[in-house]
Amino acid sequence: MDEILATANLGSGRSIHVATLARQTIVQAGADHLGFDGYFVFEEDNNPEIKGSLGAR
Repeated sequence: MDEILATANLGSGRSIHVATLARQTIVQAGADHLGFDGYFVFEEDNNPEIKGSLGAR
């Protein structure tokens, strides 16, 4: 199970998280080369205009 330990709101629908991630989440993200233990820092963008978009910003 993914466990978010800390979150900071960056504004404009964006947040940054520190979390432990489930093995399957890491594999699906193509990040298994980073290992499966430890903490991960990642950004989330919930802006409806961008969400789901694969285009560069």
